[in-house]
Amino acid sequence: LSVMATPDVDLGIDTVVCQDQIYILDAQNEGATYLWSTGEETQTIEVDQSMADANGDAFISVEVTNTTGCTGSDEVLVHFNDCTGIDELNEQSIQLLPNPNNGRFVLELPNTGIEILNITIHNSIGEVVAHITSQNIKGQTEIDLSYLADGVYFLVINSSKNSINKRFIIRK
Repeated sequence: LSVMATPDVDLGIDTVVCQDQIYILDAQNEGATYLWSTGEETQTIEVDQSMADANGDAFISVEVTNTTGCTGSDEVLVHFNDCTGIDELNEQSIQLLPNPNNGRFVLELPNTGIEILNITIHNSIGEVVAHITSQNIKGQTEIDLSYLADGVYFLVINSSKNSINKRFIIRK
């Protein structure tokens, strides 16, 4: 009896880019065979506005078959926005105070009218360690991550227009 490993396929989280941008997806698993929902058969593909529907959404999936014949798959949504003439969130417009902190801090977002899709906290090696319910984030919001260990973290805000990473330090 032999147990064969399936390919680990991770296209990442759903993302938002501007209409004029090209987003590259990588199915990893070098040496495998690939079948993308676009019909392409390469390890990486470029996703652009032409692949999106009328709402700006490009739903992309891939099936990866490794050398032992085992398959794995993943899918991701790439949303294309018209970024001309709009306010965007940027790292300078987002306040996270104090920094460093003991795991409790105030997150202040500007009132741009931009929809926040999700907010995640990543550790220094990129693992998601917390999700913050974005419906509750408006203006100034107190965040309690005091259960996390001391270290460097990244607050990742995905909006309907762009994504922002904000570095912070927990030191108790």
